Amino acid sequence: MVRATFVLIFILFQSSYGLEFDPSKAMELLNELIAHPREVIEQLEKYKTSDLLAALGVHPYSNYTISEECHEELSFLGYGMIDFARHVRHHTTMAPSTMSELERREYLIPMMDAAGKIGSGIARGHLLSTGAFSECKAVNIYSTSLNRTIRGDYYRILFDIKMRPNTFNESCQLPQIGVDICLPYSCRNEELTEYFRTAIGVSKELSPVCSVRNVNGRIPKFTIGTFVVLALIIAIVVTCIASGTVDYYYQNRRSKLDLERMELSSKIGWKMFMAFSFYRNIKEIFNMKQCQKEGQVTSLNCIRAISTVWVIMGHCAAIFLLVCSNPADLLDFTKTYMGTLLVNAYFAVDTFFFISAFLLSFLWFKQLQKQRKAVLSPGGWIMFYVHRIARLSPVYYITILFFTFVYISFMRDMPLFMSPAVQDDTCRQNYWLNLLYIDNLVDPGKICYVISWYLATDLQLYIMSPLILLGFAVFGTFIGLLIAGAALVASTVFNAYQMIFWHFPPTDFNFGPKDPRYDPDAKRYDQWNYYNPLIRCQIYLMGLVLGYFMRKVSKININPWVDRIMWVLSLSSMAFVVLIIQDYTSGHLWSPFQTALYSCFSRILWGLALSWIVISTYYRKGLINDFMSLPFWTPIARLSFCAYLVHIMVSGYFFGKNHSELYFSTLSYFFLETVIPVTTISFILAIFWSTMFEIPFAKIEGLIFGGSGRKSTQIPPKQIEIHEAVAPPHVLKIPIDFPKEDMNFRF
Repeated sequence: MVRATFVLIFILFQSSYGLEFDPSKAMELLNELIAHPREVIEQLEKYKTSDLLAALGVHPYSNYTISEECHEELSFLGYGMIDFARHVRHHTTMAPSTMSELERREYLIPMMDAAGKIGSGIARGHLLSTGAFSECKAVNIYSTSLNRTIRGDYYRILFDIKMRPNTFNESCQLPQIGVDICLPYSCRNEELTEYFRTAIGVSKELSPVCSVRNVNGRIPKFTIGTFVVLALIIAIVVTCIASGTVDYYYQNRRSKLDLERMELSSKIGWKMFMAFSFYRNIKEIFNMKQCQKEGQVTSLNCIRAISTVWVIMGHCAAIFLLVCSNPADLLDFTKTYMGTLLVNAYFAVDTFFFISAFLLSFLWFKQLQKQRKAVLSPGGWIMFYVHRIARLSPVYYITILFFTFVYISFMRDMPLFMSPAVQDDTCRQNYWLNLLYIDNLVDPGKICYVISWYLATDLQLYIMSPLILLGFAVFGTFIGLLIAGAALVASTVFNAYQMIFWHFPPTDFNFGPKDPRYDPDAKRYDQWNYYNPLIRCQIYLMGLVLGYFMRKVSKININPWVDRIMWVLSLSSMAFVVLIIQDYTSGHLWSPFQTALYSCFSRILWGLALSWIVISTYYRKGLINDFMSLPFWTPIARLSFCAYLVHIMVSGYFFGKNHSELYFSTLSYFFLETVIPVTTISFILAIFWSTMFEIPFAKIEGLIFGGSGRKSTQIPPKQIEIHEAVAPPHVLKIPIDFPKEDMNFRF
C-alpha cells in the first residue's frame, strides 16, 4: 500500500493529476496506524461488507449521473442484501424487490463472499481487505427479476486512513484503507465515488470515502497508435521468421556454399533481409567461440550480468512493497544490513555507467591508433554520434512504443495494481520525451517508463565525452588527466552544494528521514541529483580514464600480494558504501556534512573498486579471472540490455496476474519466489527481443554506415571452397553491446 521505495513504475503509472505521494507523510500515517490500530479497526467495523451492500439500495436514481441499468442492479443487490439479512434473522421482509432462490444462491451469496473482509496484520500495513477476484468475475446469471443477464465485477472502495471526511484538507493522504467489493458489471464505466460518498456517511461531504475504483477502470483503451505499433511489431516478427526460414533452408537443406556465394554477390536488400534472420541471430547470441580472444576485457561480461540481476532484484522489491500486504515488515527489513542489498541497488546503475564509459574509451582509442586522421575528422565525429544513436534507438524506441500503446492496454484484471499508490499512466502524453532522450531533464516527475532515465543520462554523458577523449588524444596524458580531474572536482563540488544548501537526502531511498528544510517542491532530488548527468559523470569520468590507460599500457606485472591486498581493499570499499547506508535507512537523520560526504564520495569509492577489478582481471591471470571470464557469461551479457529493457514489463505482469495477497517473509524466500522467476523470464524474453529488435537493426546500421556489413568483395569459387572446408558457416557478426542501462528503488 505504501508506494515503492524506489518509486516506480511502472509501474508505470506516474500521474499528471490525482494523488500526490509524500513518503514522509505516508510513513507518519502508517506509524500512527501501528501505534493506534484499535481505533482504526473500530472504524472499519462500521463498514462491513453487508453494510456496504445494503447501503446501495436506498437512494433514488434521479440524484446520480450513473446509468439506469447500473442503478437498477445496485439497488437490486442492495435490497437483496437487506432481504437476505432479515430472512436470516427470521424477520419478514418489506423490501420492494426480492430475489429468487436461484438469484440468492448464484448471485447474491457469491457477490457477498467475494468481497474483502477485515484481516489480520493491520498494524503491519495490511490496509487492503482483498476479496476473491476470480469468484467475483465468475458471477454470471440470467436474472428473472431484472429480465437480463447480470454479472459481477471487481471494485475497491478507498477510505481515509483516519476515517476523516473527504473534504478535510489533509484527508485521503496516502496510505489509504481499501475494501474490495463485488459490484455489477454494468457499473464498470461509471463514476461511483459520489454515489458511495452519499451512501456511506452522514452526507457526501462528511463521508470518509476517498474514491471507488474498478479493476480495469484506469486501463487506457486501444487507439490508432495501438494498432500502428502492433502492425509494426507483427511486420518485424514475420520478417524475422521468413528470413530465418530461408536462412535455415540454405544452411541445413541446401549447400552452405550457395548461401556464401549469394551473400557475397547479393545486393544490399538481400543483406538487410538476412539481417532479420531469427535463426542466425539466435546462433550469434549463443556463439561462445572467440569470446576469450587476446585483448578483450572478458570479466566485464560477469560484472554486467551480476549488475543486471541486482537491478532486477531492486525493482522487484520496489513493486513488492507497492502491492504486498505487510509493507511495514518489508520496510523494517530495509533497515537491516541485508536490506541494504535492496535499498542500495543504485550502485548497479553506477556500474553500468562505468562499463559504458570504459568500453567507449577503450574501443575509441583502439580505433584512434589505427585511423587517427579519419577518427578525428569532422565526418568521424558525426559518425561518432550517428553510430551510437542508430545502434541503441531502434530496440529502445520499440520498447517505449510497445509499453505506451500496447502493454498498458493489456494490464487488465490485475487487482493488485488498484492500490492508490499506483497512479495513472502518463506515457501517452510524454513518450516523445523518451524518444528525444530528454525525459530525465524535462518534467521528470511524470517520466514515462521510469527506468528509461538511464539511457537519457548515458547518452548525454556520451555526448559530452569528447571533451575528455580529445584531451588525451590531442594534448596528451597530463592535459587529459587535468581536464578529467577538473570535471570530477566540479561535479563533486556541485554535489556537495546540493547536499548542504538544498538539504538533499544522501540517497534516493524515499522512506529515510528527511531534513526538515528539504523542499521537494522547490528542488527535487531525483531531477537535480539522481538523474543529473552533471552528478552522474563522476564514475563515468573514471571509466573514460581507465579505458585510456588500459589501451595505452598493454602489459603490467602485478605482484601477487599487491593484487590480493587491492582485492581486499576493493571489495571492502564496495561493501562499505553499500552497508553504511543502513544507519540512514534505520531512521537516523544524517547531518549535512555526513550526507555530502556520502553522496560525493560513495560513487568514487565504487568506481575505484571497479577499476581495480577490471585491471586485475585484465592484466593478471588467476582463479577469479578464470571464473569471471567463463564463456557462459557471454550470452548473458549480450542479453542484459534487452533483459533490462523488458524486465519492468515482466515483473508487472508477474505480480499483476497474482490474484492473492502477497507477504514478505525473508530475503531468501523473496529471491527464490520472485527474483529468480522474474529474472529468468526477462532473459528468455530478451532472447526474442534482441533477436527481432536489436541485432537486425544493428546489422542494418553496419551495412548503411559502414562496418561488418558493408564489404561485398567477390571471392573466387576455389577460395570459397577452401574457406568452407576449414571454417564454420559464415555468420554476419555485429558486436552486441552492453546494457546502456538503467530499476521511485529507482534505477
